[in-house]
Amino acid sequence: MIIINKFLRFIRTVSYLKYSQILGQFFYLFYRPQKKYLNGVGRNPKLNFLRKFPPKNAFIDKNLIFTSINLSYRVSDKSIWNNKSIDYLWLYNLHYFDYINSKSSPNFSTSTKIIIRWINEHGHGIGWEPYPTSLRIVNWIKFSLKNSFYPENFISSLATQSNYLYKNQEFHIDSNHLFTNGKALFFAGNFFVGKESSKWAEKGAKLIFRALESDFLHDGGHSERSVMYHLIVLEDLLDIYNLILSLDIAIYTSLKVKLANTIKKAFLWLNFMILPNGKFPLFGDSAEKIALSIKNIYLYSNTLGIDVKYSHKEYGYLPFSNFAKLQASKNIFLYLTLDGPKPSYQPGHSHADSLSFELYNKNEVLLCDAGVGNYLPGPLRDYCRSTAAHNTLEINSLNSSEAWGCFRFGRRAVVSKKRYKINKNEANLTASHNGYSYLNGKPIHERTWKIERNKKTIEVIDKISGAMAFDVAIRFRASPRFIWRKNKNMWNLISLYDGICFLTLYANTNLKYGIEEGIYFPEFNKPINCSVLVARGSQISGLNVSHKLLLL
Repeated sequence: MIIINKFLRFIRTVSYLKYSQILGQFFYLFYRPQKKYLNGVGRNPKLNFLRKFPPKNAFIDKNLIFTSINLSYRVSDKSIWNNKSIDYLWLYNLHYFDYINSKSSPNFSTSTKIIIRWINEHGHGIGWEPYPTSLRIVNWIKFSLKNSFYPENFISSLATQSNYLYKNQEFHIDSNHLFTNGKALFFAGNFFVGKESSKWAEKGAKLIFRALESDFLHDGGHSERSVMYHLIVLEDLLDIYNLILSLDIAIYTSLKVKLANTIKKAFLWLNFMILPNGKFPLFGDSAEKIALSIKNIYLYSNTLGIDVKYSHKEYGYLPFSNFAKLQASKNIFLYLTLDGPKPSYQPGHSHADSLSFELYNKNEVLLCDAGVGNYLPGPLRDYCRSTAAHNTLEINSLNSSEAWGCFRFGRRAVVSKKRYKINKNEANLTASHNGYSYLNGKPIHERTWKIERNKKTIEVIDKISGAMAFDVAIRFRASPRFIWRKNKNMWNLISLYDGICFLTLYANTNLKYGIEEGIYFPEFNKPINCSVLVARGSQISGLNVSHKLLLL
């Protein structure tokens, strides 16, 4: 029975894939292109970026201790490049080489020694996978141009990596990975000159055009619906635009126009999703201190002649990204996530968080998402992607979407029946999802948020329609700076620093309340305990409960 269930889950998963992804999976499983070592490839002597690239967020010290995603290891000998006992994402970051272009990068001599070590010590393995190869190609090109670093073995290796990537793009993954492959080929194709490099540039431009058409939504958001990945991809768009400015080649005019339009819309989306201090909701796989800072990405765009500025948007709804922002008072904001795992063909960075929300006071989070701990298979990754790790309703201790593995989903919740009225005085938004409709009784979860600004109240109403009785759990996850405390039939959210009560939640007599210990990950591998208020009901039929939050 277990084997049959796993097979059915596999079928549910692959049914969402594009044909190009299915073909790519077979290609990636059964074919590995041979590396063709290229010597004597000509470099484009006219290429020199007109404007500086912003520094990366990476650090390696004088003792070659590389720190990334809150993990530190010494890059001591050649075994480090393929050390399977180390977190895979840390190894990916090691092979990206962001640290040679960071604000705190090692000196020129140390940086070049690490580059030459990689060339001599890493002929195969993790670093040759298409994604780290793509980021490394771009970083090496930036470093080379900035420092006039063109030794023969470096140029040969860079050309070899570019040619290998040309034969080995990630069509099986698609989305931001394939776009990043395209960016690297476009950079390499214009860094070099000759017949081979022309093919790289052409292929890169096609992949970039493809991504601009398919990966960016009409409201400006990236299709993976993560602020962190939106920032990463937005920096990529600006890098490509920077390169085109320096080339000033007529054949890239249409790409330049398309990029500029996409970039402007992406910043409008960013204005909606971030707070004035640069904080943002951690929906999906999002973490702090990974992408370029908010300040630097706005500054970078303006240096390229794309004038953008941050303008805080207090409320509204993004109809394609399916995020909403509600204002409960002058300084209180809610972010709502109103969709299932997306995009359908690549939901790897989504969570089972349909109809969840985060609550902010000024620039500080009061009710938080769990964030993302790591990308390793196991209980922690499962937890962070689960419905139980979010401020939403859970039925029968199951996920609203069928998360499995590290990045896969089988059955997915579909959010529908969105009705909303949002203005400066009030907000009333209702949505429902069918993530549990496969259960007996076919339950549908409907959630309504009602806000009256003059009364400083937020009402969250949860309903379940269905012919059966179910066990339910509704969670309110306090930020680590706060704790829930009971006061008669109320629960107060108290600051751990000064004891001030920020809001009061009125309990519903039909449910039983208790405090659970949760985990909050503002950054990768940075767990912080948090207080989770859980309202539970056992074998409830026709659930209709309201929770009122009074802002103090």
